[in-house]
Amino acid sequence: MPTLPSVSDQRHSEAERLIEVARGLLDRPEEEMVVNYLDHAIEALHMIGEDRRPALV
Repeated sequence: MPTLPSVSDQRHSEAERLIEVARGLLDRPEEEMVVNYLDHAIEALHMIGEDRRPALV
């Protein structure tokens, strides 16, 4: 059975992949704001991932 961090990492990876697919589909100038929000979503996923990592002491 996968561990919780492992499942969470898989979900984050899949979310990032889907966001990248969506970004590729949004290529019209009027969709630029949506692409910016998707970029922010990826940044937020990275920040969450950093918060979950154990601190190196």
